[in-house]
Amino acid sequence: MKSTKIFVAAVALCALCSTALANTTSYWSQAGVAQFYKGKFTGTALTDTGLITLGVKMEQTFSTPEPNLWAAAYDNKGDLWAGSGNKAILYKIRAGKSEAEEAAILPGSGISSIAVDRNNNVYAAVFPGGSIYVVRPGARAAVFAQIPASFVWDMKFAPSGDLYCVTGMPAAAYRINSSGIFKNLYTSSTERHFLSMFMDGDKFIYTGTSPNGLVLRVNIEAAEKGYAPPSVSASPRMTTPRPSSDGAERTDEFEPEPSMPASPDVAADFAGAAVERAPDPRVSVLIDMVEDEAYRLLPWKDGSFLIAANSEQSPQASAQQRRPGRVEPLSFMLPPKAPQTGQQPMVNPARIYLADPSGQSRVVLEIPDPFILSMLPAGGDRVLIGSGNDGRFYNLDMKKETATLQELQASQILAIVGEGPKLRFVTGNPGAVFAPTGTKNEQGEFLSSVNDASTPAVYGNLDAVAFTPKGAALEFKTRTGNTPDPMDGTWSEWSTSEGRWPFKISSPPGRYIQYGATLLPTTDGQSPELREVKVFYLTANQPPRISAINVTPAPQSRRPTAPPSRTGAVATPPQMPVASTAASSGPAPASAAAAAAAAQQRAAIAPASTETNLIVGSIAASNDISVRWSASDPDQDSLRYSLQFRSLPDGQWTVLEKEYLETEYRWSTESVPDGRYEVKVTASDIESNTAERVLSHEAITDPFIIDHTRPTIIISELKKDGALYRVSGSATDNFSAISSIEYSVNDLKWRMVFPKDGLLDSMREEFSFSFEAPGGDGPHTLIVRARDFVGNTGSVSKSFK
Repeated sequence: MKSTKIFVAAVALCALCSTALANTTSYWSQAGVAQFYKGKFTGTALTDTGLITLGVKMEQTFSTPEPNLWAAAYDNKGDLWAGSGNKAILYKIRAGKSEAEEAAILPGSGISSIAVDRNNNVYAAVFPGGSIYVVRPGARAAVFAQIPASFVWDMKFAPSGDLYCVTGMPAAAYRINSSGIFKNLYTSSTERHFLSMFMDGDKFIYTGTSPNGLVLRVNIEAAEKGYAPPSVSASPRMTTPRPSSDGAERTDEFEPEPSMPASPDVAADFAGAAVERAPDPRVSVLIDMVEDEAYRLLPWKDGSFLIAANSEQSPQASAQQRRPGRVEPLSFMLPPKAPQTGQQPMVNPARIYLADPSGQSRVVLEIPDPFILSMLPAGGDRVLIGSGNDGRFYNLDMKKETATLQELQASQILAIVGEGPKLRFVTGNPGAVFAPTGTKNEQGEFLSSVNDASTPAVYGNLDAVAFTPKGAALEFKTRTGNTPDPMDGTWSEWSTSEGRWPFKISSPPGRYIQYGATLLPTTDGQSPELREVKVFYLTANQPPRISAINVTPAPQSRRPTAPPSRTGAVATPPQMPVASTAASSGPAPASAAAAAAAAQQRAAIAPASTETNLIVGSIAASNDISVRWSASDPDQDSLRYSLQFRSLPDGQWTVLEKEYLETEYRWSTESVPDGRYEVKVTASDIESNTAERVLSHEAITDPFIIDHTRPTIIISELKKDGALYRVSGSATDNFSAISSIEYSVNDLKWRMVFPKDGLLDSMREEFSFSFEAPGGDGPHTLIVRARDFVGNTGSVSKSFK
């Protein structure tokens, strides 16, 4: 069977309903459990089929100045006993009366557990300190037992009449006889708290733990026989290995309180930490949960039981990284309810598991609330579940695995006790007792979550799908603002309530909107049923944006290339012999001395470091230029582009394309004169908007050069000087820097030449070089060529003898 997951997929569903594919009319839709649960229910309820109806009327039968009523139990006469905090006051609320008496004011900060025996004696555990008091009929409270622990979290009577309890700090299980004499049955060294328990006759104790979220089964018979652990020499410390956020192992540890004698179980655990030991016959781990706390256990049918599991809510927490320093359980000392805001923090969902005695378990309910705090069988296949921190209780149908929810005017439902007319919800913040009346509320309200339209929006109609019996009423109101918190004082007032739909929303434009629904029943108690709400809106159009634009090839955007490695010999580009600016003997030096001299001369003009100096290489010439850009639109509008170009410095813009839909444009520049140019791209959302709403954004490329002209080379001097010929001249280009100069003699084997200043960085470069006289009588041919940065190549030849 599929578990009931109120939490899962809610965010995705809401986002899907409210997302617009373009800047046109959009709508925000709420329907079903997954979306309605994020609202606030006051006198209303959410059914398992996703309907909002009037809820059962809840009457507050008792309240106390104390913020919390942590525990409650009925005695054999039907009187309700409740224990409070921050003062440990034990209240007795007599059957059929709303008045209560302070049966005992006990020394402590609160009462964590209450139990009643067959003789109507009431036992109350006080924290901190582990004291258990008993109030016998007609007598004052007296100390019954002093358990060596900081907290006694739960107490249950066995069929034998003995009282069993589980504790925190340390996590332990005890049996207490009628005289108050206790026996330690088991103490854990890895857990801080045993939080709740139930008993399988006199055979087993089942308990849930914190902070590792274990469910343990304690064998009472084995525990009564005792356990002889290996002896240890050192006084033990209670430690828990934990992975830290940096991956290193961290150890959580705490010292037992002075009043807590070190348990032999602790010694056993630590003696076994270094060497493997036999399993402890007293205890077995049934379930190791993903969550951090098995906070409540409830016996169910056929030996199965329910587990209420809660998780750490810290943003850094995970199942593998639990907060090590916390003393109290995660679900303890809960805060008062905070005012509702538009931004609700994400929470780790609380879950109900159904488990069998073998430890097999599965999720039957997952809710968006951070804590499940109480459970009670409600007859048949139903279970009541109390949560925090929105005061919600769920009515779970175990057979159908569906749940309804309703809210109380409190933050936490700390205990649920009784049945039928004695059913009571015991709460925190405020400390109060609520009773269902069995009738529907005369009025109820539902306050939606806040919708974010992403930008300020103009609102149209609110429409609904609902059933309204004749004589009943369903009314809507709205309010808007430009902050996510409707309580910050900047939002609009609530609009006038409207009882017919669809209706035009009268709230002013705003980025955020919230609606409220008021439900009024018929005279005979029939409730309206709200199934779906839609809010239509149109956001302000947002302009598109061009985030990047470039032109290739673009000389000024070209990155210099790293020089070839130099190892003392000549650095030679692939397939290109190098000539020095001083001397060369053709393809290779004539002697070792000449090679050394050539290398020295080349080193004189070479960069000093290949890491900090770069030399310029060449790029291919092309008559085509590719303009590429990246563009986006916040409204996901379809975009149309126009392209223009102009020459610099003062040319007029000329249209290349008026209506273009791609983000790359290939431009043939053959008919464009040489010069420096730039291209402007304009993105428009006209494809998705009317003329009066169209917005655009433009971007201009960096300047680039269009150069179709070859460099001009002049050989100003060619003369013989002994065994050498000396050459000088210049290479000039009108628009681009010279990128290379080369020469050949009597063949097409090109030798590189550096300009006189050693750098190829200007449109005019003077050069001077020499070469050995070629053999033979001649005539001989010298060819000098130069290439500009765009790739245009010019050459000149000269004959000599």
